[in-house]
Amino acid sequence: MRSMRHQWISILFAAITLSVNAKDLIKIGFVPHGPPIDAMEEHTLIGGIVFEVGTAIAHEAGYIAVFHAIPTNRAEEWLAENKIHMLCLYNRHWLKKPERFIWGPDLTHYQEYFILNKDTPDIKSYEQLQGMTVAARLGYTYSPQLEALFTKEYSVRLNRQDTDSLYRLLTLKRVDTLIDNTWSYYYRQKNNPDFTLRLSSLRDAHYPLTCLCAEQSPEISKTLVQSMNNLLNQGKIQQLMVKYLSPKLHN
Repeated sequence: MRSMRHQWISILFAAITLSVNAKDLIKIGFVPHGPPIDAMEEHTLIGGIVFEVGTAIAHEAGYIAVFHAIPTNRAEEWLAENKIHMLCLYNRHWLKKPERFIWGPDLTHYQEYFILNKDTPDIKSYEQLQGMTVAARLGYTYSPQLEALFTKEYSVRLNRQDTDSLYRLLTLKRVDTLIDNTWSYYYRQKNNPDFTLRLSSLRDAHYPLTCLCAEQSPEISKTLVQSMNNLLNQGKIQQLMVKYLSPKLHN
């Protein structure tokens, strides 16, 4: 039933896309990680934070959102080459040349913590990470303190692309800790009755996120940024994000 429902969603989306002019479509790129950031069904984005925020921005601007999954190391280049109109949700420090894009206002915030099995000691300082194996997201840059530990090989970094693989490594105790955002952590805490992990006391990063647009499409980018400002001022972005920002998640 689930598969059939999503199949009809895909067919309906394809029909809508074909019935509108290409100029009415906004191409939004994203790097697949898994719920709650993105929910995929048969290679089609059907839900998650990126879907909700991107769709809201496009709709406010009078466009229809079309989402494109992109490898981590290609996302910046796709936007620079105008293959997509927008990337959501990003921070300037994630990009090699952030100055070549048009940035929207800060829409929400992002926190990354070290996560532990409940039966292991707390982590309160970076010194405690020495000698540990840390599960980390492929292609991501973390705090200067953590990156220094990896560079000097005081800590071992074990990379994975998707979020489920990161958590699997920790629950199977193949790593000492993992580093991840609180969105994913709270989502799993809420949806898994046998959840056995906890946040450590050590937060690695806390920074704002927004969406960025291509310079090659200035009129579209200007409209999208105005849309972001409108949604922000109306409190609609906060309404979308509230269920992801707190352990008190909503259904």
